Amino acid sequence: MSASSPVSAPVAEGSSASGTASTPDSAQRARLKADVEKVAIRRAPGSNGWKTVQTLIKERLQALGYSPQLEPFEPGGVNVLASKLGSKSPQEIVILSAHYDHLQSCDGADDNASGVATVLEAARFFQSKTPERTVLLAFWDREESGLEGSLFHAKAAKARGDRITQMISLDGVGFASSAPGSQRFPPGIEALLPDVHARAAKNKFKADFITAIGDSDSAETVSRMEKLGTALNQPTYGLALSVLKRLALSDAARSDHASFWLHGFPAILVTDTADFRNPRYHCGNGPDSAASLDYDFLNRVTSVVISATDAAASTR
Repeated sequence: MSASSPVSAPVAEGSSASGTASTPDSAQRARLKADVEKVAIRRAPGSNGWKTVQTLIKERLQALGYSPQLEPFEPGGVNVLASKLGSKSPQEIVILSAHYDHLQSCDGADDNASGVATVLEAARFFQSKTPERTVLLAFWDREESGLEGSLFHAKAAKARGDRITQMISLDGVGFASSAPGSQRFPPGIEALLPDVHARAAKNKFKADFITAIGDSDSAETVSRMEKLGTALNQPTYGLALSVLKRLALSDAARSDHASFWLHGFPAILVTDTADFRNPRYHCGNGPDSAASLDYDFLNRVTSVVISATDAAASTR
């Protein structure tokens, strides 16, 4: 995330329109942990580690039966993309994404190996699915240097007239704490989002929830994520923000979803709130290492995200 400015199962109601949901079982947890450990290496753009992770993503997608495409852009960036064609409305696109780059001097396990691992798990889930809308799995490059990869893709998508019905960006989805007072918020949140602040206060400001921050056009998916969180015992704060609230809450635009907001597409950021809870954000107070993440939390969040993506890809 960019730096701050200052196994199927029966579906719970509202979870997945297609009838199955991702289940946070032990096998999924083990895969997520293994992938975070592989991706959480020094991988600044252009470095050997960056190339290693890019190759890992491409080869994993190929092994799952996808035909990944490299989307190069200047200066020297490469997005990695893979699609599952929709059966009913293939011209309508649902994007699930995470950036794979990070800073030169940090392993970036939460930011954003956790997001990459979740999208790779989604690739496994959709391998045997036939979504009604096309699902695009995207791994953005150069997020840390100004959202360059997602901006390139969103601009091109707008020029092509792509029909993106929902974009979901994962950025920092693996750090949690049950300690009272472990969650902080941007200044002014009490006035801007009083319900959110009150909910957090009632929970003694524990950093045990995931947040889904969307625009007004993403309200249905945001609401579905909240319901899924309840069903999967993963507290989820869903926010569908008006244009004015998005402008007032600058921290809501700190990742790749903002590139799609800029070009008029509905988009959501799923995040553990980064430096508002994680003292190791950008390795500021200790290493952002694979060992610092909560894999039970990541496992539940992954199931929320995959099931919400599956539902968004349904036309029903």
